[in-house]
Amino acid sequence: MHLAETMDLVRNRFEQLIVELQENQSIELKKARLREPAGSEAIKKAREILPDLPEDMIAFYAQMNGCKIEWFGKEQKPLNEDHYCEGMINLLPIETIVGSWQNVIWFKSEQETLQSIRPIDFFVEEACTALFPVADEELTICYHYCGEELHPTGYTFSEYVERLIESRGFIFGIKALCLYLTQSSEALMF
Repeated sequence: MHLAETMDLVRNRFEQLIVELQENQSIELKKARLREPAGSEAIKKAREILPDLPEDMIAFYAQMNGCKIEWFGKEQKPLNEDHYCEGMINLLPIETIVGSWQNVIWFKSEQETLQSIRPIDFFVEEACTALFPVADEELTICYHYCGEELHPTGYTFSEYVERLIESRGFIFGIKALCLYLTQSSEALMF
């Protein structure tokens, strides 16, 4: 069953994830916050700013206006030279997604293309999952390493959220979803 079909259960799935992380003796749950649903006015304003917002994304935000779940493995042994066992889900509020990303994602001197990037899950300071219109088509879920890389995943918003829950928000797990990044060290760890 896809998340788009059971969007009314998405909050329950995130609550179950939090319980699972709390009960895992190898995990230290640092933060767990599920926001209340976005109000109809916030959703209406978001659709005015970004009329192409995917329907499954609107359905998600009607259930919860984002969340932040942060955890790490209690044994801090490196998985490789750069990464430890840790996870971060930081699904941003809808008002933040449609707000200005100037001086965060793009700067006045940069190309106009970057101005179309809309972060949705800022899992680390320098990288995020974002919406981006690929080839002038509908908004697509992409991995964005701020100012340097932009890779489409080929997944819808609900498919991304489904994988995010399954991966427990493993840091850089999105790289495993990008065709051209499947051989990256983060994707191989995943």
